[in-house]
Amino acid sequence: MEIEEVPTVVLRLTRKDAEHFSHGLSDILCWCRGFRAALGETNPNDPLGVEEVRELRIKLKRALEESK
Repeated sequence: MEIEEVPTVVLRLTRKDAEHFSHGLSDILCWCRGFRAALGETNPNDPLGVEEVRELRIKLKRALEESK
């Protein structure tokens, strides 16, 4: 079975910067959740990119954990 190579991107950050960005992303996600709750579930004006920000934060947290 042949394994397909997938292009990757490496982002170099200090641990302090990575933690700072992770906390900032958390704040954004929290704000979005409150925004969506205030508008109600039937409102079509949900902020875009929430899932992408969530996935980025998960990857950042995983990289922080692996760097210990």
